[in-house]
Amino acid sequence: MRQLNRGRHRGLGHLVLPQVRPGQARTVLILAAVLGLNGADQATVSATADNLKQAFQLTNTDVGLLVTVVALAGAALTLPVGVLTDRTRRTRLLALSIAAWSVATFCSGAALSYPWLLISRTLLGAVAATSGPTVASLTGDYFPAADRARVYGLILGGDLVGTGAGFILSGDISSALNWRFSFWWLVLPSLALAWAVWRLPEPARGGQRRLSRAGGDGPQAGGLAGDAVQRAGPAPDPAMVLRTGPAGRSLWWAIGYVLRVRTNLVIIGASALAYFFFAGLRSFAIIYATGHYGVTKPVASALLVVVGAGALGGVFAGGRLSDR
Repeated sequence: MRQLNRGRHRGLGHLVLPQVRPGQARTVLILAAVLGLNGADQATVSATADNLKQAFQLTNTDVGLLVTVVALAGAALTLPVGVLTDRTRRTRLLALSIAAWSVATFCSGAALSYPWLLISRTLLGAVAATSGPTVASLTGDYFPAADRARVYGLILGGDLVGTGAGFILSGDISSALNWRFSFWWLVLPSLALAWAVWRLPEPARGGQRRLSRAGGDGPQAGGLAGDAVQRAGPAPDPAMVLRTGPAGRSLWWAIGYVLRVRTNLVIIGASALAYFFFAGLRSFAIIYATGHYGVTKPVASALLVVVGAGALGGVFAGGRLSDR
C-alpha cells in the first residue's frame, strides 16, 4: 500500500511538474507557494482598492503608498536578512517569517484606520523580505546546477500563480463579504505553509555547487557552463581574483565586490524595472480598467489573469532556455 501511495504521489508530481525530477516536486511546490503567498497579498491590495478607498476615504496616492511601504521595508531588510540566511538554518528562518507574515496579514484585515493599515503593511514588508534570499539560497542547495534555472523558473512561477489567485479570490471575497476577509483568507494557508516549510530538511550548504553534464546524475567538473568558459578562454581580472576566503569580510566589502561586476549591475537594473512595472500593474490595473473602460471588477481580474498566464509561460520557457 505504501508503494502504491508513493507511486500515486510521484505520478501527481510528474503531472503537475513534468520538468522536475522524481522526488523534487514537493520541494518545488513548497518554495513556489512561498512566493505565491507574497504575490497573492500584493494582488489583494489591488483587488480591494475600491473598498479601501471607501472605507478610509483614500486617494490613489494613498493606495500606492500601501504597496510602496512593503517594497521599501523589504529593500531595507533584504541585505541584513541575506547575511542572516548565510548564518542560520534557512528552513526555520523562512518558516518563522511566514508565521509572522500571517500575523501581519491578520492585522491588516483588522485595521480600523489608514495609519493602522499602513503600519501593518510596513511590518508585513519587513517579514516578506526573508523570502527572496532564503528561497534563492535553498534552491541553489536543493537542486543540481544542470536543473537549477528550469526549477527556479517553476518556483518563480508561484509568484504569478499566487498573484492570479489574489486577484480572483480576494476580489470575489471583497464583493461577497467584506474587504477584511480578503486579507484574512490568506492567514490559514500561510500557517499551513509555515508548517510545511518547517518540515523541509535543511540542505547542506554548497552541496549542489558542482555542475553536472546535460542532466546527468553524477557531478562532473565541466558541464555546459564550464565547457562554454573553456571555449571562450576569458582571462581573469586580476583585481577581482580573491586571494583569501571571503568568510571574514564585512557586509560592505561584499556589496562593493558584487557591484563591481557589470553583469550584476545589469541584472539588478533589469530586476528593479521589472519590479516597478509589475508593482504598478498589480496596484492599479483593476482601478484603471474599471474606471477607464467601464468593465466590472471580475472582468478586469480575468484580463489580468490572461496577462499573468503569458508571463508564466515566459518564466517557464526562460528557465528551460537558460539550462540549454
